[in-house]
Amino acid sequence: MEENPDSHTKEKILALLSKNPGLYISKIAEMLEMTLPTVKQHVLLMQQEKALTVVNQDGYERYYVKKQKSGIKEKRVSGIRGRIVDLITQNPGLHMSKIAELTAMRTSHVEYHLNYLEKKNILIAVKEGEYYKRYYLASSGMSEQEKKMIALLRQEFPLRIVAFLLRCPCAKYNEIQEHLGSPPRCFPII
Repeated sequence: MEENPDSHTKEKILALLSKNPGLYISKIAEMLEMTLPTVKQHVLLMQQEKALTVVNQDGYERYYVKKQKSGIKEKRVSGIRGRIVDLITQNPGLHMSKIAELTAMRTSHVEYHLNYLEKKNILIAVKEGEYYKRYYLASSGMSEQEKKMIALLRQEFPLRIVAFLLRCPCAKYNEIQEHLGSPPRCFPII
């Protein structure tokens, strides 16, 4: 049974073709682990919407994302969102305030773009405590366990403990405590 056309599937196809222009339809289906009829249905719909261009080459149809004409504002916004996505790609698990600091933008401005990227399923926000969210790429494939570890290592004491243990793998508790200069707090077991 075929899937109904949905925006999430269309976005996946567009994202794949943006990174890999000129793919054959069978390769798109293979790379996205979708059925060929599903991909054909979505590709046909996107052709009708003029989101894709098809080029017949050597008897095969190759698909390309059609370049949209955009104004200065759209280019600026996509540039900002691109910077945010690149930052989170390189530093998964950042808080909104740290993203604002690293991009030199107002927190409210960053929050607006993060909400947009979440709605488009480009980013995933994982709530930490009552007030904080950590941001990860939706396509990262990180497990919940890995996200917990990253969140833990973004805190000062756990990071210092791990760094010390990497240098001195056989260190005992009192040596760790001495190195930290204060007793370590209790940390959740992951």
